[in-house]
Amino acid sequence: MRRFWHHPLRRFTMQVFGDGLGLAAAYYSAFYLRFNMAPADRYLDIANQTLPVVVLVTLASMMSLRIYRVMWRYLSLADLVRLAQAVFFGVLSATVILALWTRLSQYPRTVLPMYAVLGMVTLSAIRMVGRGWFERGMRLRIDQAEMTNVLLIGAGRAAELLLNELRSNRDSQLQVIGLLDDDPVKQGRFILGSPVLGSIDSLADQLEFHQIQRVVFCIPSAPNSLRLKLLELCSDAGVRLETLPRIADLAEGKITVNQIREVTLSDLLGRDPVALDEGAVASFLNAKVVMITGAGGSIGSEICRQVMRYGPALVLLFERSELALFKIDGELRRRFPNTHLVPLLGDIQDEQRVDEVLAQYKPQVVFHAAAYK
Repeated sequence: MRRFWHHPLRRFTMQVFGDGLGLAAAYYSAFYLRFNMAPADRYLDIANQTLPVVVLVTLASMMSLRIYRVMWRYLSLADLVRLAQAVFFGVLSATVILALWTRLSQYPRTVLPMYAVLGMVTLSAIRMVGRGWFERGMRLRIDQAEMTNVLLIGAGRAAELLLNELRSNRDSQLQVIGLLDDDPVKQGRFILGSPVLGSIDSLADQLEFHQIQRVVFCIPSAPNSLRLKLLELCSDAGVRLETLPRIADLAEGKITVNQIREVTLSDLLGRDPVALDEGAVASFLNAKVVMITGAGGSIGSEICRQVMRYGPALVLLFERSELALFKIDGELRRRFPNTHLVPLLGDIQDEQRVDEVLAQYKPQVVFHAAAYK
C-alpha cells in the first residue's frame, strides 16, 4: 500500500478520486440543505444530471491552478487560499456551462454558492486529515524513548517556521513540549499544536517540571542581555541552549533542523569577534596560575576552554553550582589531560571562601566571569 501511494501517478489518481468523491458529496449536500433535507424528486434528477459537469469542471480548475503539485505535509494558508480560488473559478465556469446548457431552467440558483462553500470545506478537511495522518505515522516510526524534550523561547514567526519543519521532518527526534513568550495574549494558547506554557521568566520551573533536555532560542531580534540570562539559567540546570539563524538568514522564510546550533560568545557580542594577538596572550597565560570565577557558566566555561589552549601551569575552577562545576571539570580533563585543574566549590559573595582560595593558591591571573559581582 505504501509503495502504491508513493508512485507519483498513482498518488495523483488517488488524490483526484478522493477530491471527486468529496465534491460529489458537497454537491448533493447543497441540494439537501437548500430544500431542508427533503428535495423533491425532480431536483434530485437535476442533481444527478448536472453532477458530472460540476465536479469535473471543478477538478479541471484545480488542475489548472496546480493544486495537485502541493505536498500535503507542507500545506500552508497560502495553499488553502489558492485552493479556494480554484473552487471559485470552477463553480463560476460550471455556472456558465449550465447556463448555456439548461439556461438554469428550474435549477435552484442558491445551490452552486452553497456547493462552493461546502466543497472548499470538504477539500480542506481532506488535506488536513491527510497531513495529520502523515505526521502521526511519522511519529509512530520513532521510538518515544529516543525523543528529546525541547522547549522553544519565543512564540513568533521563527518559532512557527521551526514547528512546521519539525512536524514535516520524518527524521527529527525533537519533541516540542511547549513555548515560552512574554506576550500575555499568546500565553495559554496553542501554536501548531504546541502550547504556550507561560512567560520567559518561568523557564527555570519549566525545565524541571517538563524534564527539558534542550532549549531553542527563537527570537532572533532579542537583546543580548536576554540571551545571557537564558544561558545562565540553562547552564545551572545542565540544559543545552541553542539558537536559530540571525534575522538576515531567515529572509527566505525557511528553517531546517540542521540550522539549530549552540549559542556561542559571538551571539552575545552581537558583532564579529575581534582577532587576538595569540603571541601576547600565550606569554600572558603560559605557565601561570589562572583562576576563573563562574567557571561553569556560559561565559566562564568558554573562557576556561580558551585559557587551556595556552598552557597554564594550574587552572582554578571557581563555581557555586556543583553540577556545573562537575560538568566543566570533566570536559576539560578529557580535552586537556596534561593541564592541572583544581575544581573549587564556592560563591564569590562569600568573602571568607574567596580569601581562603586566594591565600592558598595565589593565582597570578583572575578571570571574573561569575554572574553576580
